[in-house]
Formats: sequence, structure tokens, C-alpha cells
Amino acid sequence: RRRHTIPADLDFNQCKFLFIRQDLIGDALVSTPVFETLKRHYPGAVIDVLMSPRNHFVLERDPAVRKRWIYRKSPGDIRNLMREVRHEHYDFMVDLIDNPSRTSTLWCLFGGARWRVGLAKENDFCYDFAAPFLPKDGYHVAERTANVLKAFRINPEKEPLRIRYFLSQNAERFGANVWKGNGLNGSTVLGINISAGVEVRSWWGNNASQFLTEVHVRHPDWRILLVFKPEDRAKAELLSVSSPFVILPPDTPSFDHVAALVSLLSFLVTPDTSIVQIAAAFGIPALVLHLKISSLHGHLWEPYKSDSENLIASVDNLETIPASEVVAAFERLCSRNINRQPKLKQDIVRPTS
Repeated sequence: RRRHTIPADLDFNQCKFLFIRQDLIGDALVSTPVFETLKRHYPGAVIDVLMSPRNHFVLERDPAVRKRWIYRKSPGDIRNLMREVRHEHYDFMVDLIDNPSRTSTLWCLFGGARWRVGLAKENDFCYDFAAPFLPKDGYHVAERTANVLKAFRINPEKEPLRIRYFLSQNAERFGANVWKGNGLNGSTVLGINISAGVEVRSWWGNNASQFLTEVHVRHPDWRILLVFKPEDRAKAELLSVSSPFVILPPDTPSFDHVAALVSLLSFLVTPDTSIVQIAAAFGIPALVLHLKISSLHGHLWEPYKSDSENLIASVDNLETIPASEVVAAFERLCSRNINRQPKLKQDIVRPTS
């Protein structure tokens, strides 16, 4: 068990930090408040992040982050990466993983950092500072993650924590062209995301079709845009047969291009995916559909600090949520945002650098 004391007078402004975040896209997004807050308090600090091929692009343009190490699970890659990381002589290795992870444990033990920090859980024997683990049923995962900041004399409860995502200029042009090409500028645009990582979390069948029809009847002046991964275009086209008023954008070549579309929306309806936190980053009111298993892990992954409605399926299949319930929840969301104006490109609130 490690317990090397962090000196009370240590100048964090002169330190090098390596954060461990080698999991999924959503996990990287809910960690962005940590990087921004640390950099704001200690602008001279060096912040690097250990990521995976699945999520490294999330921080590509984040000004708080200097370098992204990409962790691949082949023995040769691990050995070479470990050698390079150790040569950096990091002052701190910070484990952001919410659950005990063998990978993050091994990196803390052998990554060569002077001090190791993480949340108090089963693998905290390898930390010098174990931040209190906030209850899952009372705190958002972004707040639980941000508790590691207490190791660096920062109280996250007093910080303006926000999800951040920085679009590329190419993606912004893509979004602007979709809006211009479909005459969406100045319109209230509802986005429906039909894609998810697994089939039981996707939402594009009969209930989605009924929901689209009902929303179109209630809000005939609104425009409805389907958001989907390129591999789900056939599903989107099938849904457009029963709902010919929906708009199908061109295929999105990257996550960044999907984020650009979401940033321009007036409202979003989506399964519980990483797109939820993109909506939070740009302040888009969202209706989020969750699997039943999500409710068993405490606080839902709802959009952080952004207005939302959240529905939980009675079983682990989103198609079982009745369209009537989705419509009712959406109307509640709309009633709270009744004065929300259609967004023009110049009106989008960008994360500050």
C-alpha cells in the first residue's frame, strides 16, 4: 500500500500530470471539467492523458491537454508505451476510472510517476492520495470524477464544472452546409439520434415512427433531423419511409461531424450514448432514453448541467418505451424551453479556451 505524502507546499503549477482515461467516449467527455479546472488553477501545469483508440479524438482540440497517449492492448505496444511514458518523469499519475480497473492499477504501479491519485475504491492501495468516492445515487459521474481535484488543493464543489468539446473547423463547415442545404437556418430543429453502441439501445422502430408523427402534428413548423452513424443509414431510410417529413443528412465521416450537427439543434432525443454529453457541452435540451440496467448503477448518465428529461425502459430494450411516454416527456421538456429561439451559427455558445 502506497501512501507517499504530497508536500503541503508543492507548486502544482510546475508539475506534470498524466491522467488515465482509456475507456469510452462518454468517459472522456465527463472528464473535461477536470482538465479545464486544473489548468485554470495552475496554468503552468502540463496535462497529458492516456486514452484508447476508441476515445482519443475527444480531446484532440482541448487547449488544456498537451499530449494524448494512445493505449493499445498488444504486449509490444504496451511495453513501448510504458517505456515512453516513464521517460516523461510525470509528477502525478491520476486514475479517473470510476470502477476498479486492472489496466489503470498497473499504470499507476509501473508508470513511473512520483505520486499516484485516484478515487477511493477497491484498487486504492496503489494511490498516494485516495479522493472520497461520492455516492453513485446522489452525484453525477462528472462530479464523482472531479473529486480527484481535492488532491491538488481544489474543491470541485466550488468550481463551475462544465463539459467541454471543441469542434474542428471542418466539422463546423459540415454542419453549416447541412443547415444551409436544407433551409434550416432560423428554424426550430429537433434532432433524433437513432444510433447506439448495441442494438437494444438504438431507437428507430415503430415507437420512434409514432413519436415522429405525433411531434410533427403538434409542431408542424418544426424541422426534424435524423442523426445516425453511416452504418445505420438503412435504418434511417426505412424510418423516413413512414415519416417522409424527416431530413436525412449526408453521412458523418467522424464523431466530430456528428457533434457539429448536435451543436446546431434546438432539441435532441437520443438513447443513452456519448451524444448525451455533447448536448450538455452545447446546452441543447435533451430527452434521453435509458436501459433498465442504467438505473441499477445509481445516478443516470444524464446531460450534465443541461436541461433534460430521462426515461428508463422497464426491460433492457429501448423499443419497449411506449411512444406516448416519450411524447409526454418531450412536451415537458419543450414547456420548460418554450421561449428558446432557433439557433443561428453565430449564436452557438463555444466552450472557452
